[in-house]
Amino acid sequence: MPRKYQRKTDYRPYEERRFSVRAVHRDPPDLHKLAAAYLRYTLVRHEQARAEREQSEPRLVALPQVEGPVH
Repeated sequence: MPRKYQRKTDYRPYEERRFSVRAVHRDPPDLHKLAAAYLRYTLVRHEQARAEREQSEPRLVALPQVEGPVH
């Protein structure tokens, strides 16, 4: 004989639910510290990109300039 269905959770329809919102007040961010961190991050990324670019490109060697006709 099958058992009668019994809910295992305390479900409430959407209309019966109560919602609340609580504000969390925080100090404003320190913009000077954020700007300094962003600049350091940007410089590090720039140096990494430069190093990768120099590794992938062939190195050009400048030949000394000779004045006058070459024999």
